[in-house]
Amino acid sequence: YTMSTPDVQSEIAELNEALKTLYSNSNSQVKDQANDYLLKFQRSEPAWSLIFPVLGDETGSNTSNQQEDLQLKIFMAQTLRSKVHYDFNQLPADSLGSLKDSLIQLIIAYNGKQKLITTQLCIALANFALQYLSWNNAIVEIIEILSSNSINSLLEFLKVLPEELLDVKKVPLSDEELRIRTKQLVDDNIQQVLYVLS
Repeated sequence: YTMSTPDVQSEIAELNEALKTLYSNSNSQVKDQANDYLLKFQRSEPAWSLIFPVLGDETGSNTSNQQEDLQLKIFMAQTLRSKVHYDFNQLPADSLGSLKDSLIQLIIAYNGKQKLITTQLCIALANFALQYLSWNNAIVEIIEILSSNSINSLLEFLKVLPEELLDVKKVPLSDEELRIRTKQLVDDNIQQVLYVLS
């Protein structure tokens, strides 16, 4: 799903307005409306097409100041985490490889910059690796890419991965798929993880 440029700018403007309202002194009814809008956006398919342009925008051109830019980016990182977690099935199979690459590139871009955003991106990557069953060398690839220039992000990823695997209620995999995937992601890579940590 892709949006036209005017639609993107319009949607971003509405998201900024809703976030401003949520963090303002508005009355609770107005805040509830803003919150409902944001939650509805997070569950929508069009959200996928806005996440990467907003998170990848280093100029802050989508907002009027740095605080708003940070709020929008934190919200988008949370949206990405949520989308990967709950709406993975919305993604066409042929888009998974490029989404994986984009997600890893964002983690590299945010390494050492915004811990809150980095953590959300690492949780998204952990859930992505868990559900992208045909990504056979996920941990090896992530370690190879992140160990050279994004060690803080790699350590964060290695911290959140087991936490996400333990929270099996949230994962749309069968018990058998989860058992096999956990073995692939964790058990089969213990030596490599220990090497990184030493």
